[in-house]
This record gives sequence, C-alpha cells and structure tokens, in this order.
Amino acid sequence: KERSRDNGRTPVQWNGDKNAGFTTGKPWVKVNENYREINAEKALENPDSLFYHYQKLIRLRKKYPVISEGLYIPAETKTKNIFTHRRKYKEQEILAIHNFSKEQLEIEFDEENSTLFKDAKVLISNIDRKFFEKKFVLEPFESSIFIKAH
Repeated sequence: KERSRDNGRTPVQWNGDKNAGFTTGKPWVKVNENYREINAEKALENPDSLFYHYQKLIRLRKKYPVISEGLYIPAETKTKNIFTHRRKYKEQEILAIHNFSKEQLEIEFDEENSTLFKDAKVLISNIDRKFFEKKFVLEPFESSIFIKAH
C-alpha cells in the first residue's frame, strides 16, 4: 500500500450521500471527509463553481482562436507568485494574469503591455474584475484574461 497509486486517489464525490454516492458497497479507498461540502451535485447547483467556469473557458476557446492557436508571448512581472502571458493570433491578442498566492498582490505592467491593453475588456475572470488597469491588486488565486480592443 505504501507504493500504491491508491494513496493519490479517492472515490469520485458525486453527492452528500453515504460514500459520496460512489458506491453502496464498501469502497476500496477511503472517501475524502469533505464529500458533503465538495461534490459534483453541489457544483452543478452553483453557477460560480469550477465546473461552470471550465464550461465558459471551453466556449471561449471555441469562439476566440487566439486562445488555442495564438503565439505565446511571456509578459514578465517582478512580482513573485504571479504568472502573466500574452497570446497573439491575427488581429486578436489576449493577456492572461494568474495569482498563485493566497495573498493579495499588487502588479504594475510595463509601458508596452499598458498601452496594448489600455482599452481591453475582461474576457473571463474568477472574480468580479471589470477592466484592465496599468496597476492593480490581484485577489488571492485570481485568474483574469483580457482581450485587446480592436
């Protein structure tokens, strides 16, 4: 069991029922204790869940070729735990910003990115981000994508 891959897995948490709705029998691997709060049924009930966020991302990937076909361009930042990059395809260009920290972090963009994205609109964000700013505070674990205005 020490070298088993089972240690990195748990049964699928379908709902808040016994054994997370995974089985009526005895599961081989212990069900995670959080199954009553974190499960597929609850995710489907919450329009802000990760499930629906990924659905939005898939729709955006289909609508905007820049996401899947664009040239990757690093967008450097001096702030630790922030990852930013651009993608460019034909006339479309996006800027993605991700805060991998549990802390609020301030970010300031260089002149090139500030000019390119000054009138950008928010394509998707996991917080209520309204617009691009040259300098702003990223919320913990925020992920936002901006698309350059034409």
